[in-house]
Amino acid sequence: MGSCFAKWSCDYAESQIDYTEGPNNWNKFAEELDSIDYYFEKKQNLPWCCSYVNACILHGCTTNTDPKWTAYYVMYQKTPNLSAVVSYMADYFKDNDAYFADTQDLERGDIVFFQNDDGLCHVGICVDWDDNGFYTCEGNKGDAVQKCFYRYGEVGGYVAGFGRPRYDAWDEETSEKEPDNQKEEPKPTPEPEPTPEPKVQLYRVRTNGSPLRLRSAPNTDSACLGLIPNGTVIAVSGMVQGEMINWNEDWARTTYDGMVGYCSANYLEEE
Repeated sequence: MGSCFAKWSCDYAESQIDYTEGPNNWNKFAEELDSIDYYFEKKQNLPWCCSYVNACILHGCTTNTDPKWTAYYVMYQKTPNLSAVVSYMADYFKDNDAYFADTQDLERGDIVFFQNDDGLCHVGICVDWDDNGFYTCEGNKGDAVQKCFYRYGEVGGYVAGFGRPRYDAWDEETSEKEPDNQKEEPKPTPEPEPTPEPKVQLYRVRTNGSPLRLRSAPNTDSACLGLIPNGTVIAVSGMVQGEMINWNEDWARTTYDGMVGYCSANYLEEE
């Protein structure tokens, strides 16, 4: 199962292996669930396999919301008046089409229900599987939490079936509920790159001695903006094509005496 909540529930389940019950079945799982009024009755003198499984869900799926309601939601238990009875627990999954018996559908984090001649009698959580069978962690198994292995052929015998908690749905439900300090800080808007200065090339005016006309457009029909004396070095920001002068169509864009205009490149010599 892809949900991180399924993984965390199984991790907690395995971390409790070999934990032994307290007197009269009153142990830390029952005490924890009782402290948040998870069941409608005090869990004492009753088998604690349900308490263990629900504690695993509680530890694996708790976010910043009320932990009791978190576990209710994942286990399809929509009322605070619950019973720590295996058959009732199975009914929550059956009523929501989340109960199945086909081991091909089995995933890590699924709830495993067991039965005897009197009906459903025990519950655990699936923590792993291989080609031959699957592994569970179960509370109240020989008065302790134990990791057990069952072959796929036992399903329908002692193994009654499986319940699928809605771990993934809880992922979606809580995606907007995470505390603000868990959200990625917005990245600052980068400063705009400065506009690079236009690359200029220096040219010297070379005429027959007369000044070179600076025009408003790259042709001789445009207005004359000024006269650039012969021998003057000017900065050219670019060349454009315009009217042909002595078989040369290039006109230089330059600034002279505060005026931006064009002059024929036919009369310019690169410095």
